[in-house]
Amino acid sequence: MLCPTENEAARQQYNNALELQQEGRLRDAREAYQKAVEQDSRYCDAMDNLGQMLRTEGDVKQAIYWYERSLAVKPDNAVAHQNLAVAYNVQGDQNKSQSEYLWLIKNDSTNPEGYYGLGAILLGSGQTDAAIEKLALAEKIYRENGSSLAMDAQYLLGVAYFNKQDYKRSREYLALSYAQKQDDPNVNYLLGLCYLDPSTGDKKQASEFLLKAGKLGVQVPPDVLQQLGK
Repeated sequence: MLCPTENEAARQQYNNALELQQEGRLRDAREAYQKAVEQDSRYCDAMDNLGQMLRTEGDVKQAIYWYERSLAVKPDNAVAHQNLAVAYNVQGDQNKSQSEYLWLIKNDSTNPEGYYGLGAILLGSGQTDAAIEKLALAEKIYRENGSSLAMDAQYLLGVAYFNKQDYKRSREYLALSYAQKQDDPNVNYLLGLCYLDPSTGDKKQASEFLLKAGKLGVQVPPDVLQQLGK
């Protein structure tokens, strides 16, 4: 707990909300979290959970409201900063999202989410080398922690190196993510294109990945199919 409450009624509402969430009674859970905050206006844990529920349900504006209320109570709340970064990104405000990820990196340097989130934003804005630096740090921490999220970072690293036309490095990272993403059409498509690289590729493997990508819904361009002799 980041903001433990001494108010028994607030604590009961919070615990009730957790149970309601587990039961899938989301509307009742939201109401219970709100009642917990009514009982204790500094109960940032209830605010964080409520914000996360609202963001998951698509109400990003209200989610941001609760994260900001949480930070007004506890400015060093890394949970709220991380969730706020995600919410701002969903809302399309990448500058604010980037600021929150930078706060995480500065204040919670062992948390891979800061590096991963910032890396994804940098990659999306075309800052490939800077993205690789951050994503590599995220991948390292995820992997050292035994987290399967390492594969998400490996996928984005694969995309980044593909954008740099370093197809060998791209293929290495995409292959690492493949155990989790073998039915992802984009992973199969990018791996196929990497294996078409005349200097380090393998046309047989390229064909296997590209045909699978096609079955998964990717419209493989005719010129690519021509390279495969299709």
